[in-house]
Amino acid sequence: RGRTPHLYKSRPWGLTIPTWRGEQNISSVYVITDGKLAKYLNWSRHRPTHSLVEMAEIDRDLWHRLKEAYPTSERGIVIGRNESFGRSLWEVGYQLLNILVQARALDIHYEAAILDENQRRVLGDIGIADPIAIILL
Repeated sequence: RGRTPHLYKSRPWGLTIPTWRGEQNISSVYVITDGKLAKYLNWSRHRPTHSLVEMAEIDRDLWHRLKEAYPTSERGIVIGRNESFGRSLWEVGYQLLNILVQARALDIHYEAAILDENQRRVLGDIGIADPIAIILL
């Protein structure tokens, strides 16, 4: 979600992307690895945190469905939106491009996709709200 300092109403607002009118929860970033789902938090208790919070172990049947949908990798970053307004897609796109540029700069092999309905349903079943894009690592 970016790594540059920003101010909001002349107050430090942490290391975030430029957000839509200072709103922090238009989208969410999730990490899938080792059969577990975690959510990235970049802001907590009025300060930057940049941490992963484990949400759940992925059910065996759901993990199998996930592997069928994404056979090339067992790890990925998923970007989901938290509202239905178009501005959330702007933020998802910005984050997706940022992740791809960073992966390329670090010479990390990746595959990225905007999700179709079936892929969105599978990721929704494991607990990701309104998934839009995935980066497989």
